[in-house]
Amino acid sequence: MNKYIKGFLSAISFFTLIPTGDNHEISKNTMYFFTITGLITGLIAGIPYLFLRHYSSFIASSVAVSIILIIYGFNHLDSIMDFGDSFMVRGTDAKQRVIKDKYTGSGGIGMVLIIYVPAIAFLTFFNPLSGFMVIIAGEMISKYATMISMYRSKPFGNGIGSMFMSMVGTRSVFLNLIPLVLIALFNLYNIIIASTVLIIAYTIKTGMNKQYNGLNGDLIGSIGEISRMLFYFLAFIFFVLNLNLFLL
Repeated sequence: MNKYIKGFLSAISFFTLIPTGDNHEISKNTMYFFTITGLITGLIAGIPYLFLRHYSSFIASSVAVSIILIIYGFNHLDSIMDFGDSFMVRGTDAKQRVIKDKYTGSGGIGMVLIIYVPAIAFLTFFNPLSGFMVIIAGEMISKYATMISMYRSKPFGNGIGSMFMSMVGTRSVFLNLIPLVLIALFNLYNIIIASTVLIIAYTIKTGMNKQYNGLNGDLIGSIGEISRMLFYFLAFIFFVLNLNLFLL
């Protein structure tokens, strides 16, 4: 089997719950398809939104966000909760200790509400086709933001996050950018939104590096989740201003 096909299948197998038939080895080729997993997840979540939006904007948005969380096996939800708890304590050692413990406190619950309730609310304002496109683009931006958060970052601990950080190189960053550029070509405003989100994501990454003296899997996953919500928010602002997202 071609090494790139193996990389694609391993990316789908590891980063989502989509069945691929076998267990696939994680390698640097896996990281070349990080953004593509977002595209596939966005399509799966966007199609129900496209049809349900004609009946209820709230149900369509809630189902779409729920499907996204399910496809990723709730791993990113867990990351947000761990980040929320650690965000509430002071000191590098305390933050590292709390983010790795198995308990969930008020900070974790609060962070879930801050990230996912607004995401659902913003999606309710789009028309069916624009919302469908926003969901797809949002997942791709989320995954790319996750990738750049790993690029040349210092890990703390020896978990999965550390393994992925060692695999992300310049080629991975470039190849994952190509699908984003193709999506962005549909509209200039999409380029502005995507660029703004990625700049904010990089700023958050920098701040986390200082606060936690490095990154781990939970922090990396949290950057992706925050980036999706920010993309929805900025797309909502442009939609309200009637700036014609995606030429739709």
